[in-house]
Amino acid sequence: MKNSLLCLIGSALLLLAGANARAQNASRVELKLDVQPQTVKPGKKFDARLVAKIEDGWHVYGLTKIPGGPIPTQITLTTGQPFSLAGVIGGPVPIVDRDSAFGVDVEYYEGEADFTLPIKVDPKTRPGTRELEVSVRFQVCSGSMCLRPQTVKRTAPVTIGRTSSSRKKSD
Repeated sequence: MKNSLLCLIGSALLLLAGANARAQNASRVELKLDVQPQTVKPGKKFDARLVAKIEDGWHVYGLTKIPGGPIPTQITLTTGQPFSLAGVIGGPVPIVDRDSAFGVDVEYYEGEADFTLPIKVDPKTRPGTRELEVSVRFQVCSGSMCLRPQTVKRTAPVTIGRTSSSRKKSD
């Protein structure tokens, strides 16, 4: 009975520690997703803007995988939606500095990082409002510690307008 109670308490503490680590990451980086324009026709391209606001004293690593370096930030579109990346993700020029923990030069962002995602709408998409969903995997670090890597999803509404051929069909 005593061992079962200790196991239960230990499990509860581990769950709380995991929830606390996720909460710490979430409070260190705020992510916001916007799209421009908000209405786009099937088969056309538009830009999504992902802004990461990073708490003072913390940073996230750049998009480039550096051999022997930290986990890079990865921005992807989740599968199963009528959107796809239509080019290379653009972003600010990262800070480059030697990281003594890794022994290599690393790229990272502090303060705010603004990324542009070129997106294309599947040409077969029917008119209506859809949610663009972006998945962001990142690790938040300070000068003395790193929190566990996490993946966060953000969404933004996109209105799919009618094409000229769909208007002719309904007339």
